[in-house]
Amino acid sequence: MERVVQNDWNLLIGQAESQRQVADQIDFYRNTLADSEADYTSQRVVVARAMYAAPTTEQARGEAKIPFLWFKDTGQEVSAPPDHRVELLPEEFATYHSRYTPDARFDYAASCDNVMLFGSPDHIAERVGQLLDSGAENLIFFVNFGGIEHQNVLDSLELFASEVMPRFTDSQAS
Repeated sequence: MERVVQNDWNLLIGQAESQRQVADQIDFYRNTLADSEADYTSQRVVVARAMYAAPTTEQARGEAKIPFLWFKDTGQEVSAPPDHRVELLPEEFATYHSRYTPDARFDYAASCDNVMLFGSPDHIAERVGQLLDSGAENLIFFVNFGGIEHQNVLDSLELFASEVMPRFTDSQAS
């Protein structure tokens, strides 16, 4: 984070960070900017999230599971160090060691609960509200992951646009 501030870069918080980690990173970024006498604005922070909306949370998680796991497994495979030799990672990536061990497992249910926005419009609106409360005002949604059917992506986006977005007007987000 210090390097980000030293270079006057904006902050992109990746899609694997939990809701709590998002809030912690925004606070840390804000404080690090203040310590260096740089200005913080909400425009400097973007949070990435996988998002899939369906009429029910159970339906959303069920329809997204296989495509998302394929996406996750493929990303893990191409980003891992050769032969999962975590000792090849630079010192500053020590927290990634557990992600790349040969026996690392992805907990889909926990990620649905703490990270991804897979759910009903009510569920997604609640989670977006939590992100806003943490200081995240700019979101990037990954909606077309892992070979998910095109019509499902369109249906999800339509549901999000019609039932979630209207809950977050500029006056509400301020």
